[in-house]
Amino acid sequence: MTEGRKLLAVFAHPDDESFGTGGTLAHYAAQGVHTGLVCATRGEVGEISDPALATRETLAQVREDELRCAAQTLGVGELFVLDYRDSGMAGTSENEDPRSLVRAASEQVVGRLVGIIRKFRPQVVITFEPNGGYGHPDHIAIHRHTVAAFHAAGDPSQYPDQGTPWQAERLMYTAIPRSFFVKMRDRLVEAGVDVSGFDRFEGDVIGRRHYRDCRCLRLYRCQVAGPTVSPYTVRAGQLLPPPA
Repeated sequence: MTEGRKLLAVFAHPDDESFGTGGTLAHYAAQGVHTGLVCATRGEVGEISDPALATRETLAQVREDELRCAAQTLGVGELFVLDYRDSGMAGTSENEDPRSLVRAASEQVVGRLVGIIRKFRPQVVITFEPNGGYGHPDHIAIHRHTVAAFHAAGDPSQYPDQGTPWQAERLMYTAIPRSFFVKMRDRLVEAGVDVSGFDRFEGDVIGRRHYRDCRCLRLYRCQVAGPTVSPYTVRAGQLLPPPA
């Protein structure tokens, strides 16, 4: 029933796929759907939760190894690492690195994604919503590039050197509910921390809260410490169209 059905997730850093769609990828892989994952960077600027696990010099390789282990755990059939540099959080010097994802030419990134979509031929593509979850520059950038590639992949006049045109049927976004940020803000207020950056998350929820305890998050040891449950996994419902 799942023969020929494919789902492609496109994110910025190692662990984005586990926090964002870990439960969804595992759910569909278990049903026999062929899943693919694109990771645009190797997360060079991420946290190091334990100095025994990585150094600044080794972090990129450590995170790539964690990514590959997580992908295997989630049942991901194909992994594509684009190897742009992690751009860091907004306002940091890492944003200015010419190798970073946010500095990469849009036409180049979109072209590479178009090539992957045409080669992989998914029915569904998943990426961040426009704000990138919480405003990370790389998350916003990969959202923008993925949306452009989703539409361009089916247009034979665009990127003719990237293979036979293929139009995926659905483009889905991950979403963190505003209520999640409101509760986080309230806890920070109690701790006496400036929370002015949280004002934009007032209002109704932008996505359904769906917790799925994904064991693969624990594989990202240099990024995550302690128990892990994703607050913003795409709901594992009818994302893929019914099989023909």
